[in-house]
Parts: sequence; structure tokens; C-alpha cells
Amino acid sequence: MKVVVKGLGVSGSYLLYRLSREADIEVYGYDISKKYVKPCGDAVTLRPWIRDLLEELDVVRASVTNYTVKVEGKTVFETSLERPYWYIVDKALLVEKLRDRATNNGARIKYLRPHDTERTSCNRSRDCIMVDARGPFPHVKTTKYVIAIRYLAIADWDMTRALLDFYPRDGGLFWIFPANAREGIVNFGGGFLNRPINYTEAFVKKYVKDLLGSYDLLDKRASPIAVFSPIRPVEKNAGKIRKLRIGESAGFIISTAGEGNRPGLESAEALYNAIIEGGSPEEIAQGYSRRVRTLVSEAKASRYALKLAIRLGSRFYDFSRSLPEEFWYTYLQSKITIGYLVKIILKNPGLLRYII
Repeated sequence: MKVVVKGLGVSGSYLLYRLSREADIEVYGYDISKKYVKPCGDAVTLRPWIRDLLEELDVVRASVTNYTVKVEGKTVFETSLERPYWYIVDKALLVEKLRDRATNNGARIKYLRPHDTERTSCNRSRDCIMVDARGPFPHVKTTKYVIAIRYLAIADWDMTRALLDFYPRDGGLFWIFPANAREGIVNFGGGFLNRPINYTEAFVKKYVKDLLGSYDLLDKRASPIAVFSPIRPVEKNAGKIRKLRIGESAGFIISTAGEGNRPGLESAEALYNAIIEGGSPEEIAQGYSRRVRTLVSEAKASRYALKLAIRLGSRFYDFSRSLPEEFWYTYLQSKITIGYLVKIILKNPGLLRYII
């Protein structure tokens, strides 16, 4: 079997690496750049196997055990944990190491211009799987997206703490968390659905000045986050499988936090297992769809929650204060599904006055 992976970010490079270890699979990877550069979040919500992977690759730069959640500057939840829910990683190094391992195992990687990658295909072979792992970029022309601005700076900050501050009327949030604990580097920024990029930049600068005072700026970047992209892990045309999608390309983005790293890794692992299980492309697609049901539910729940927050506007603070502590622990672990939201509402019927 032949597998073609377009886009070698976190999810694409991980899938390439996993498949490259299989002797009976030819693996091809395509990307537009030899050097991975995608700004914003380097946080990865942990699962046991993801923790093991990141530690083995030696890409962890900070562990987050203290969390503060605010709404328009007012604290709604704080906690300190013995073990982290998040690792902060050197994402460029993570991708580089995964690509190198894949290449060492025999995967063939080519770096092409964007319009050239469009011509890479399976040549109608039934023994070939086409995988789209191009992050949010297939969606930015067709769906609403946030331009998030991320800064790296030397600053006086607790290198175990993450702060998330929601601004529902602006359709987004401000964040700050460690980028490299040993070097005293923090990652701060924001992204807002209902505001232009110049508003985001001015807001973030004012917020961090009020919070941190002085800091030494090291880097500034911006990137789109397709928070309402279609959730489509399997793409069909005339009833036939056209391609399979992983990561943000499939819509696996947690809109209420902007995280795509953990869903990207999990969807790539799910597709790897579906391919290894074998069968026709249609059977592989069915197996993949079955394995990502929880991811689909998480992505849908996050979109619903973001839309609710925007609709509530100034009432979102009171709504947030009405949520049980259990909700916030589940949110920080990125385990909120549609079923979980229904359970929370059934257990706390007072929330209905905000929803109906």
C-alpha cells in the first residue's frame, strides 16, 4: 500500500513517522517548507501515550500545574495540581525530529511550492491513501477564522502557570503561559473572532503591560485558527473516498482554547491504526471514522460552547460562575464532549436559564 501525506506539521509528520516503520507501506510526505514555522500555541494537552512520546523525543520545555481561568479580567476558576495537564513543547523541534525519524525509516519527503503540492495524488490507484494534514489553511477562504497573535518574551512569570482570560463579546481570549521554563521565556497573545488584527495587537499589548509591567520581546507572529471549520475526517466525491483528513484539516480544533496539537496527534494515531488494520480504502475510512468519534464530539462541543459564550456576551461571567468545578477540570484536560455537556446540564438544571 502507498500513503501520501500532504502537510508535515504535527499531525502529518507524526503519521508519516508511524507509517514509516511498517515494511509493507510506501510513505510519501509533501510540505511547502523544510523548516516548520507555525506560531501560537505550543501547549499539548496530555494523554499517557502523548506524554511518553514528548518525553522520549526530549521536546518538553515546561510543565503547567497551575491554572487560572478568567472572564474579562475576573477570576472564575483556579487550581494547582501535582501532575500537569499540559506540557509546553518546542513544536518546531518536535516536527523536525518526527520528520527525521520518518526519513531514516525510509519515508520519502519532498518540499514543493503550494501549487505543486496540489498535483500530488494517488493516480487513481486503489492501493493508495491520500491524507490531507495541511492544518487550517484549506479552510481559511471558506469559513470564519481567528487571526491569533503570539509573542515570546523574557518576563517575570510563574513558569508553572497558565492564564486564560475569555472575552466573549470579542469572540476570543487572551492567554499567557511559559514557553521555556529554564530560560524564563513566556508565550502570551490573543485571538478574537469579532475584531480586526490591529485591535488584537493593541489589546494584547495593553493587557500584558498591565499584567506583567516590563518585558523583553523576543518574537512576534500571527496565524489563522479556523474555529468554525467543517469537521470532516473523510472527504468523499460521488460516493467514493477522495481523501482522509487529520488534525486541523479535518476540523479537529478545540475552538474554546485554540488547541490543535493533541487532537492532531490523536487523529493521526487513529488513522495509523485504521490503516494497519487493513482493508480497502472504504474499510480504512470506516475504521478511521469509528476511531475519531470522540474527537468529533469534542470539536463539536467546543464550537457550541464558543457560540454560546459569544451569544451570552456580558452574561457569560455569571454563567461561568454557575458551572461546577468539575467542568473546569474537564475543560483543562480537553475532555468535553457533547455527551458531557448534556450530563452537566442535567446535573445543574439552573444552567438552562442561560441556554434557552
